[in-house]
Formats: sequence, structure tokens, C-alpha cells
Amino acid sequence: MLEKMSEMELQLMEMKDKKNIVTRQEKSRVRRNLMKLKIRFDMVSNEEKDAYIEELMEYAFYEKTGKYRDSTAASNAYEYILHLDHQNPEAHYRYAYLHYSKRDWLKAIEHFQRALNVPKKQDSNFPLAEDQVIKAKLFIGYCAAQIAKDSLREANALNQEAFNLAYEGISIEELSNQLKQQLEKTEFTLITSRGTQGISPKKYIELLDKLDKEQLLISFVEDQPFIQLGDDAKNTVSPWDGVILKRLLVKSMNNLPVTLAELNGFIPEIETIKELTWDNYRQQVRRINQSLKECGFTENPIVADAGMQRYRIHIQDFCIVAREDQYL
Repeated sequence: MLEKMSEMELQLMEMKDKKNIVTRQEKSRVRRNLMKLKIRFDMVSNEEKDAYIEELMEYAFYEKTGKYRDSTAASNAYEYILHLDHQNPEAHYRYAYLHYSKRDWLKAIEHFQRALNVPKKQDSNFPLAEDQVIKAKLFIGYCAAQIAKDSLREANALNQEAFNLAYEGISIEELSNQLKQQLEKTEFTLITSRGTQGISPKKYIELLDKLDKEQLLISFVEDQPFIQLGDDAKNTVSPWDGVILKRLLVKSMNNLPVTLAELNGFIPEIETIKELTWDNYRQQVRRINQSLKECGFTENPIVADAGMQRYRIHIQDFCIVAREDQYL
């Protein structure tokens, strides 16, 4: 067994600097098999196990939300994650959502509830965000209402004298519709310098109409990413330009730059391996700055840190909008 593990570690070392897609997939396969053996024989540290679970979480989320979505692969990944880390709130939440999407109401309730039941005092690497806690409770209510509706439908089929069951004066149908409306209020995710929240498609349209004069919007919820300053016209950008601008804005909330190294390797948002040089990065930033100028900025908002291969953005008021299950 030790010989086989040593062989796998050697394979990983040989593939370390190779970045094509085939090698990346093979590397992931070898890494998973190696970690399974280490965990099985209790030969892994807590730090190494946590890092491995984080890799699995990224893989599962990509299978769930990436360009070629595979809900079965995502479900299998979350099942394995929960086998390794059964007190993982986010994994329970994401796994529950997959069951919700398949109308498997009971399984969805079970895992939404498990996500909520993880003690807050427990130091999890994957805690639920505040809006996820709220939505988990709404999902539980909605799934329960669907179970009640299905049961009443079956009962009605057996007894033509249909029931008219209500809950505190509200019918199951009305309750279900109300819960669905509440869930639709957070279909999109909005990130600003003030934090993150869920918004509805209607609120998104209102946001487009009411942008402040110097407020920048970058949207990923339409056919192509676009940027808009105030009430000016939309200015479409390439998906790759959108990824870089989004990352710069998110990093700016903590007054941090985006380094060249952070843009190299596999980019899950566009399912592409990027191997940028410093010249490539500069050209990319020049193009994004030009797009921002076309929107109305008079100076280049993205500037380099002197002597460093990194850029930062100087925009205080911005909005990033994406669908809830897109990468942010």
C-alpha cells in the first residue's frame, strides 16, 4: 500500500507543471485516489484533509454550475464530501438544492435542515451565509408545502369529496405560492462594497434604472456580460474581461490587488486554462480600462502597483450581479 501511495505521489510531482486539460483531469483523478487511501488508513493531517475537502467543494460546485453542468457528478461529489465532513453546512445546502431541483422534497428538507443544524459555535470552513440561512428555511417550507399538495392530490383522487385543508386561514396552494415568491426574491446575487444580498429579477431591472451617476454595474445575468456607469448605455465585454474586472472589484473591498499568478491556471468561470505573461495582463487591463472609459470614466480606474506584477482598481461604488449558482 505504501508503495502504491509513493507511486501516486511521484505521478503528481511529474504532472505538477503541466497545465493542459487532459493532464489536469488525470492529476485530479490521481489526487483523489491518493487522498482516499490516506484517509482510509488514517495517514492524513487535519490541514491536508481540510485542503482536500476545499478542492472537492470547488469541483462539486463547478459540476453543479459550470458550462457543462452534470448534476449527477455534483451529487456524487457532495455525497463523498459529506462522508468525509458530515458537519459541512455549505455541502448540505448545495446537496439539498440539487434534490430540490429534482423535486425530491424529502431529501431536500433533510439536508437543508442538516445545514441549519450544524452548531454555530462549530468552526466550519464552509459556514452558511446569512442569506443562505434564510433561504434554507424558506426552501424547507416550500418543500413541505409541495409534499402536502401532492398528498392532498392523491387523497382527492381517492375521494371525490375533495379536502380543503388550510393552515391558519391560508390554503396549501396559497402558502406554496407565497414561499415561491419569497424564494424568487433572491434568484440573483448582488455584491457591492457594502456586502452581499439576494435580489429578484424585478429588483435587478429596478437597479438598472436607478444606478447612481458614478455607480458602476457589471452584470453576468444576460446573454453576455456588460458594464454600465449610471444611466449610460450598456457596454458589453468579453467573458474573460468580465472575470478580471469582477475579481478586481471583489478584491478592492479589502483594498487588495489581483496578481498575475491569480489569473494563471484553470479559470472556472470560463472553463479555460490561462497562462498569462505580464505583457498579456497589461494588454488585458488596457482593454478593460478602455471599456471603462467608453462608459464614462475620465481616467484609468485600474492601475499597476509599481514594481509588482499586479493591478488594483480604484472604484468605490459598484454593483456585481450574477445568478445565485454562478461563480462569484
